[in-house]
Amino acid sequence: MGSLAKTNKAFQRLHRERHQPDSRKKFGFLEKKKDYKTRALDHQKKVNTIKLLKEKVANKNPNEFYFHMMNSQLVDGKHFEKRKDTENVKEIEDKNIKFLNWRRGIELKKIEKLQSQLHFIDVDDKPANKRIIFKEEGPKRKLKAIEVKPGESSKPSQSNDSPKLDQLPINLPSKVNKKMLAKLAKDKNKAYTRLMNEIEKEKLLRNLIEKRDFKLQKPRKSKMDKFNEID
Repeated sequence: MGSLAKTNKAFQRLHRERHQPDSRKKFGFLEKKKDYKTRALDHQKKVNTIKLLKEKVANKNPNEFYFHMMNSQLVDGKHFEKRKDTENVKEIEDKNIKFLNWRRGIELKKIEKLQSQLHFIDVDDKPANKRIIFKEEGPKRKLKAIEVKPGESSKPSQSNDSPKLDQLPINLPSKVNKKMLAKLAKDKNKAYTRLMNEIEKEKLLRNLIEKRDFKLQKPRKSKMDKFNEID
């Protein structure tokens, strides 16, 4: 039956509200049903709000307390903030500045640590430093150029014998996996990103410290001072 009723409704005539005749325009606006619904809903919303506020006032505890009541007062039905003592304000600002300096010191240590780590990563990619010395060998004392690495001794050997097998430098071809190189590059990018974030944090803390120092040196007067003088 429900489907049949819907089918019949589709063929029914749409009844519209009549237009206000010109002869009755002098009596004002002719309210339609949609206008009445809007006005009725707005009225009901206001009634419910007033009812809720009345219940809240009726159930209010006379001994109710909030900590903000200690820092505010009522003057002519309006709430104003109480003026704080200058010494207390300076003490609080000093504590805030000390805390910010402590946090900034932590961030600077993190930046220094990250920079040292990145420095070691960059050094591994560079070729090792070498220097050349000349060594006398053979009966005719010919000079021979030898490469010396930073960790080795630069003094020429007294023996003319050829070096032993275990003393020969071993230069093996470096077989580095591509996945390992990609992982190292990814870790390096992460470290640089983290370093930039720490630098931004340190910059933000430094700006906050400068602003609070300036505020502590030149305190501004509030517009409500004339009301705050009333106890």
